[in-house]
Amino acid sequence: MVTVCRVSGNEKNVHRTVQRPDFLARISPIARFATMKIPLISPRSGFLRRSPVLLVLALSACNVFTSEINGGLASSAGGKQAKDSGDSAVPDGCTASTGRSDCPFVCTEVCDDEDNDCDGQTDEDLDPQACSLPHASSSCQGGGCVVTECNTGYGNCDDLDSNGCEEKLGSITACLNCSNDCSKLVAAATVVCGSTGCRILGCKKGYGDCDSEVENGCESSLLNSSDHCGACNTPCAAGTCQDGMCCDKSKYGNCDGSSANGCETPLNTLTNCGKCGQRCSITGAEASCSSGTCEFIKCNSDSKDCDGNTTNGCERLDTLINCGDCAKPCELPNAWMSCQNGTCEFVKCKAGFGDCDTNPANGCETSLTSTATCGGCNDKCEKAGCAGGKCSDKVCTTDFANCDGDGITCEESLNTPNNCVMCGVACVLDHANATCWNYDCEVESCDTGYDDCDGQAYNGCETHLSDDANHCGVCNHRCRDYDANAVTCDNGVCR
Repeated sequence: MVTVCRVSGNEKNVHRTVQRPDFLARISPIARFATMKIPLISPRSGFLRRSPVLLVLALSACNVFTSEINGGLASSAGGKQAKDSGDSAVPDGCTASTGRSDCPFVCTEVCDDEDNDCDGQTDEDLDPQACSLPHASSSCQGGGCVVTECNTGYGNCDDLDSNGCEEKLGSITACLNCSNDCSKLVAAATVVCGSTGCRILGCKKGYGDCDSEVENGCESSLLNSSDHCGACNTPCAAGTCQDGMCCDKSKYGNCDGSSANGCETPLNTLTNCGKCGQRCSITGAEASCSSGTCEFIKCNSDSKDCDGNTTNGCERLDTLINCGDCAKPCELPNAWMSCQNGTCEFVKCKAGFGDCDTNPANGCETSLTSTATCGGCNDKCEKAGCAGGKCSDKVCTTDFANCDGDGITCEESLNTPNNCVMCGVACVLDHANATCWNYDCEVESCDTGYDDCDGQAYNGCETHLSDDANHCGVCNHRCRDYDANAVTCDNGVCR
C-alpha cells in the first residue's frame, strides 16, 4: 500500500491510499518519505507552523505522485474501489476530474465523513437513499447513518442504529413502546396488548386486580386480605381472611374446604381444637377445649397422675408397675403375674421353678433343678445330679444337661429354643417368633397385626391391634382417651 497526497484549503487529511506496491520502486526517495501517513496540513493542529521543512518535502512528494497517478495508478478516492481498464482506472460511481491534481476523481457523496465529490464539504446533499434504515427515518451524523424517528408501529428497542427500528410494537413484550412489557405484570394470568396499552383479562388463582391499575398487575391476594377476602372490595367485618373467607380464626374454621358455607366449624371442640382436625386428648384423662386450647380436667377412674405431670396425662392403674394404685407393683418371685382391673393375679411359675409350698405370697419359691425337686415338687433324684429337670448319673456343668438320660454326656445346652432352662421345654409363644435368651423364653418379633402390649413374655404377642379398644392400632391407644363416644376399635381405628 502507498499513500498519495492531495492538498485542498479546507481538507482534513492530505492522504489517500491506493494499490500498486511496485510503485515505490519507481519514485524518488523524497516521494517515498512523503507516502507516510502524516497529517501534513491541519490548521487546527498547527503542524504547518511547527514543521515547515517537512511540509516542503511532502508537497514536493505530492507533485511527483501526480504524474504517476494520472499515468494509470488506481485510486480509492471517496472510498470507491477502482476498476482496472488498461492505462486508466475510474472507481465505480465516479468520474475523472479535469486538470486537478488534488482530486483525480469526483464521486457521489456518501455518509462516511469524507469529501467524496471534491467540493470541500463532507456528507452534504446526500441522496435520500444514502441512509436508509428499516422502519425508520434516518440521517447522516458523524459519518454514520442514525435513526432519527421510528415509523408508526415500530421501535428501536435494542438501541442499535444499524438495524433501524427492528421491533414491531403491539406485542406482549413491547406494547405501545419498547419499555411496556405486559408479560411482567404481577400475578396476571392472561394479558393482551390493546390500543391503549396492556390489558389484564384474567388473574392467577387467589389474586385480583382490585385497584384497576394495570401497571402493578394483579396486586391483591384474595386469600388473606381483610379488604379483598375472596373477591375484590369484599372486606371482613370481623376476624381475618383465611383461604378467601372471613373467619374469626380463634373460634371458627373452614374445615370442609368449601367456600360455599364459609367457616362452618367451631374450633373449640375435642375434634377441632384451635384449628381444623386438631384433636384435644390427654392420656387417661378428661380434657376440655372450651377456650380453644386443650386443657386437663381430671384423671379417669382407672388412672392417676402418678408422675405429677398432667401434660403427659394420667398413668393407668392396671399395669405391673401401678396395679390398683400408683407405685403398687404386681410381682412375685419367679412367677408370671397379671394386673386385671387393678387387681394383681398370679398366672404361673417361670420355667425351672415351682410353688411347692402352695403359698402364693412367696411366689414360686422352689427350684426344680435340685436333687430334692428334680423336674417337680415331689420328684426326688437318687442319682449323682439333676440338671434341666433331669436326674442323671452324670454331674453336668452349669447350663448344660443330660436331657436324653443316658448318663454319659451332658449333651444339651439349656439356652436353646427347644430346651430353654429345662429339658424338653420348647420356647413357643402365641403370635410371635420366640427365642431363648439369657435362659428365658422371650418375644423376638410379633406376627403382623399383633403386639406384646403387656410386656409379659409368657403369653407372647397377646394383643390384636385391629379390634382392641385399649390398644387400637398401637399399644396403649385407648379409644375413650381420644373420644368419649368412641368405644370400639374397627380395623385399627376408633369408632
